[in-house]
Amino acid sequence: MNFVYGCEKISSGCDHCYIDRRPFAFQKKRFGMETPFEGRVGYFDLRNQVKKIESLARGSIIIVNLLSDTFAEFIPDSKRNEWYTIFEAHSQYQFMLITKRIGLAMIYYRARGSVPENVWVGTTVESRKFLPRIDLLRQIKAKIRWISFEPLLEDLGEVSLEGIHLASVGGESGPNRRPFDTQWARNILAICRRDKVAFNYLGSSGFRDDYLDGVQYNENPLVRGGKS
Repeated sequence: MNFVYGCEKISSGCDHCYIDRRPFAFQKKRFGMETPFEGRVGYFDLRNQVKKIESLARGSIIIVNLLSDTFAEFIPDSKRNEWYTIFEAHSQYQFMLITKRIGLAMIYYRARGSVPENVWVGTTVESRKFLPRIDLLRQIKAKIRWISFEPLLEDLGEVSLEGIHLASVGGESGPNRRPFDTQWARNILAICRRDKVAFNYLGSSGFRDDYLDGVQYNENPLVRGGKS
């Protein structure tokens, strides 16, 4: 579910953005974007997006703003406040947010005072350089805190996922995809089992085979009983 489109690349995970690499004609036809993705910003009609939300089954998990970053510097808090009004009015759904700008998210939530229980707050960690994002995420008092290790670009080594409820792992897709080693995913799976974190596997580079060693991982942190 997208309320906004357009973004700016800020880290290595953005280099081969799956939307930015598409021609504008595709962006416009597929997503209804009125301006090219990179370096521009546009907003979708809220009434239409609310209708789309309300057409979904009760309890649906809705990923928010994959065409942008909810906490990008160029999006004013007034817009975020509008979206949060929608989240709060639709408590029968779970809204899944992801940002590379987790420090700005932390500032926003401190000013706001609380995170609605049906909003999952997440950040992206694609390499060791961005492991500090995990510590920032832990400071946000959300019922569900999650991490997208996608595209995972290297082995992360030993890392603690204490205080995290869901980890989602995958390689990069597309013609210029960077290498991905399934052992990196196995290592994160082992950490998830140790720290009692739900685990999702989205597939390796190239063909999006979402089975890891013959097992399909699509775990729900609510079902597993995520930590508070």
